[in-house]
Amino acid sequence: MKQTYKQCLTDSMSRLVLENNYFVIGQGVVDGGHGMSSTIPVELHDRCLELPVFEESQTGIALGMALVGENIISIYPRFDFFISGLSQLINHSDKVSVMSGGLFSPNIIFRVGVGAKVPLDAGPQHTNNYTSELRSMLTNVCVHEIPVGANPNSTYREIEKSGGLHLVVEHMQCYGDMVEDS
Repeated sequence: MKQTYKQCLTDSMSRLVLENNYFVIGQGVVDGGHGMSSTIPVELHDRCLELPVFEESQTGIALGMALVGENIISIYPRFDFFISGLSQLINHSDKVSVMSGGLFSPNIIFRVGVGAKVPLDAGPQHTNNYTSELRSMLTNVCVHEIPVGANPNSTYREIEKSGGLHLVVEHMQCYGDMVEDS
């Protein structure tokens, strides 16, 4: 059976929140306003924290919540703006397990979106993909780029099994694409 890429993401978010006790934070997770918002069904909103646009603080909040035992999904609708949160990602989240001698091993999924270039180009500050650069900088955060045409459920099921720190790169132009059931 085929589903849209977006429906697969919605199913994954529901499963992570309802079955694995994840908490979702970010801009538009309750109030909407971007494509990723539509992957958070209203029945999950009691496990969501709506935040303003402040990516560095959001990344720090995600780590802080995870350090006290919450499983976190932190949503950044545009990869370009996630750059503001990289200090918290690279210098803190990526190294917290090592710095704590293994006492802390947080579960965080950082979801970032690469803006669409078709049918309309979202522009130069919304469509960049920094996956390879972050792979070279991160040692303890697993970086996953969901390939065009792939079912996102596979990536999220892998994350469910392993736990830990994950950066998941989604392609917004794929949200309407049909993908094979995983």
